[in-house]
Amino acid sequence: GRDAPLVRGAKRGLGLVFTLSVAFAVVGAVSAMALTAAHRRRDVAYLRTLGLDTRQAVAITIVEQVPLVIVATLVGALVGVGTVLVFEPGIDLTAFAGERILESVQVDAGAIAAAAAGVMVVMALAVVSFGWMTRRESLGTVLRLGDE
Repeated sequence: GRDAPLVRGAKRGLGLVFTLSVAFAVVGAVSAMALTAAHRRRDVAYLRTLGLDTRQAVAITIVEQVPLVIVATLVGALVGVGTVLVFEPGIDLTAFAGERILESVQVDAGAIAAAAAGVMVVMALAVVSFGWMTRRESLGTVLRLGDE
């Protein structure tokens, strides 16, 4: 049943895998932004010479990054849940538990929504911080043509 050590261990293991996958998603999203930060700073600095302000720079970053993160989060959640549901019928733990386990995989939509919200919050913080960093780019340095 639910209190069997095997069931508890499987639940803990799936919880750990879920937590690690959310952590990898956050690291991947922030890393992608960090890798493109230098080009983004230069591009935004060019636009600042044309009158772009900080709010507009943050808006550009949101438009560029957030849709990709939303799509990646949705696809990741669907693939993760789908994989577990596809393989569930083929997993028979009777040999290990000694009895038929009547547990089935239950999708915790609240945990998935909380993880997605957490990824969005981290991305929002990253967007704001990268937007702040773009203001620090020297316009004089950017306008020096041929120094790339």
